[in-house]
Amino acid sequence: MSNKHSFASIANDLMSVVRNSIEELATECGGKELCSNPTCMYHTVQRHKDPRPNPYLDLCYTSTMVLYHLIEAKTKVSNNEIDKYVKIRRKDGPTGRRNAKGVIKHFWIDIDGEIFDPSYLQYVIGKTQLPTYDNWDNYKKSKKTLKPERVKPLLAHSLLTL
Repeated sequence: MSNKHSFASIANDLMSVVRNSIEELATECGGKELCSNPTCMYHTVQRHKDPRPNPYLDLCYTSTMVLYHLIEAKTKVSNNEIDKYVKIRRKDGPTGRRNAKGVIKHFWIDIDGEIFDPSYLQYVIGKTQLPTYDNWDNYKKSKKTLKPERVKPLLAHSLLTL
């Protein structure tokens, strides 16, 4: 499995797994008043407001990292081999929203110029400016996943549906 087309095909298949898992977790949550799951990933997203109207909102990093980890799990090759073809990209988000660290970043996966952006629908649903995929920078993965309280529940749910 050292073919970039194979990675792209697998990523394409896994996009629906990630998106379906996001939608299912949002439906199970229902927002602060209705949620009884103490490990709900939406606890730290948008102050736990009801995620059902736009389940992808603020899950750029989370959904991209889950897609990356699913590609790792599905291909069963070394990280060095994956990293040759599967690139995590980021740039300032198109909405210009800010947090304490600055402009909120948008993340996606690039496999030989083909874009895999599981959270793209947040912009379509929210009717905001759509992201562009130029002028990006490479995201250097850290040894441990950032925002594990979001990534782990979504990854676990996604792995169950494979």
